[in-house]
Amino acid sequence: MNATFGSTVRGVVLIGLLSAGAAQAAESTQSGLSEDGRDFIVEAAKGNAGEVELGKVAADKGQAESVREYGKRLATDHGEANDRLRKVADEAGVSWPSAGTEEQRELMDDLSDLSGAEFDERFMEAMVKDHKKDIEKYEEMSEDASYPPLKAYVQSTLPKLKEHLTLAEKVNDSL
Repeated sequence: MNATFGSTVRGVVLIGLLSAGAAQAAESTQSGLSEDGRDFIVEAAKGNAGEVELGKVAADKGQAESVREYGKRLATDHGEANDRLRKVADEAGVSWPSAGTEEQRELMDDLSDLSGAEFDERFMEAMVKDHKKDIEKYEEMSEDASYPPLKAYVQSTLPKLKEHLTLAEKVNDSL
């Protein structure tokens, strides 16, 4: 009889776990936000947060006025983008990340040891590379996003990223 009771308890626990998983999947389906969309929100939030911090460093540490101005714009634009993205995340129930990406932390560490023209060149090269990668991800999500608030965020942010890339290339070429 104890074996039957144990089997029954395990069965009830398993059913409870499966029901919880089904409820989470249904919640995602109800909002229309796919797992890829959730992942994108988290990564975009991390990316924006890192760009804000990198922009502030460039605004303070850049030797060339164009690098300092680029840094200020980066911090402002990515801060505003994250404000808009946070509303999408909150509406969809996506947990907000606490920091930038590992790649950005590594770049920040590299930049902390540099100054002058060396800082400017390394920072701007990284911004060109980073924005090309970001544009590719945003263009893909622009096509794939089925959740209207995420699609609207991506489509409104993509032109700014393209502006950042164009400006980064121009500043980088002038150094």
